[in-house]
Formats: sequence, structure tokens, C-alpha cells
Amino acid sequence: MPEENGLSGELASGFCDPGIQPYILAVTRVFSMAAFLFVALSVLGAGHLYMWMRLVRDPDWAPTTAKILTGVVILLFLAVPAAIWVRSSVDSPAAKYFLLPAWSWLGFLFILVVLLGSVDIGRVMLNAVQGWFPSVADIDPGRRLLLSRTLGGLTTLATVAIGIGALKSGLGNVRVRKIRVNLERLPKELDGTTIVQLSDVHIGPTIGREFVERIVKQTNDLRP
Repeated sequence: MPEENGLSGELASGFCDPGIQPYILAVTRVFSMAAFLFVALSVLGAGHLYMWMRLVRDPDWAPTTAKILTGVVILLFLAVPAAIWVRSSVDSPAAKYFLLPAWSWLGFLFILVVLLGSVDIGRVMLNAVQGWFPSVADIDPGRRLLLSRTLGGLTTLATVAIGIGALKSGLGNVRVRKIRVNLERLPKELDGTTIVQLSDVHIGPTIGREFVERIVKQTNDLRP
């Protein structure tokens, strides 16, 4: 027992050694970053795999078409980690022309997965209902294929429409909403005071200096 306590004490003192602590912190950060990347890429890969299953595999496209679409899905997946690398390693104004499409694709992917998931939930409910009516459940395979392609196409079109609307809203002019607040205890000398609140200003690789300068001008024009 004394030997074990002595060994434990030596290990404890070693970990507390100021010279070793920076290495421990560095290793911890590396493992934390590796764990984050693993989880993030796993979720990202699962989203792309789900999209591929519903839009490429299930519609049973011709071999050439399926290969092209599969290649597109792979490129879209690789674009996201590539954008992370570009953001951290490339210091050039031209980088935004790659980052904007890559980050925008993340938004489109989220919308697409949500819509596809909603369609699948509807399918499960429909199959449950059809189980009660065997005569209705027997659908021709050709019709099933047509239904799969139609739903995939409509879901893709809806995703594009919603995504473009979100991009237009996010990159467009900031909306100014004026609200008059009545405060009974407000001193008379402060009557007419204008306060400007800026909300949801997401500054990053896709929104930069020009956008900030524009909203600053809009704010100053209100004379707060």
C-alpha cells in the first residue's frame, strides 16, 4: 500500500508539473477537436446519405444518371469540410465565392432533410392505413416508382424555393420595424428618445464588411 501511494503521488505531482500542463492541454484540445469533427462529419455524412437514398437510390434512375447524381452528392459532402479548411487557412477576399455556396448548401441540406423526413413520416402513416385495406395496398411497382420520383422532385423543388427565399432574406436589406413604447414614468426630457436594437446580425464568412457598413448607415440615419 505505501508503494502504491507513493506511485500515485509521483503521478499526481507529474500531472501538476507546470512544464507538462501545456502538453496536456494541447493533447486535450486535439482530442476535443477530433471528437467534434468526427461527430460533425458523421451527422453531415448521414444527411447526405439519407438524401442519396431518397433522391438517387429509391427513384431507380438509369445507371449513368445515378452515377452522375451520386458524384454530385459526394462533391456536396466534401464541399463542407473543404469550406472549413478554406475559412481557417485561406486569407483572401476571393474565398467568399467558395464559402457562400458551401455554407448555403448546409442550409439547403437541412431544409431538404426535414422535408424528406416529413414525406417519410407521411409514407409510414399511409402504409399503416393501407395495412387495414389489403386491396388498396397492392400498388403496381411502376406506380410506386413514379410516386417516388414525383415526391423526390417536388421535395427538391420545395427545398430550392424555400432556400432561395431564405438566402434573399438573409442577404437582402435589413428590415426596419418601428415600435412606439409608452412609458408613464419616463421623464419629459427623454420623450421622443429613439433606441435602435439590432437583431440576428450573423457576421461571418458569408456576411462581411459591406453588410456591416450598410446596417451602420441605416442605424445612423434613424438618429438614435
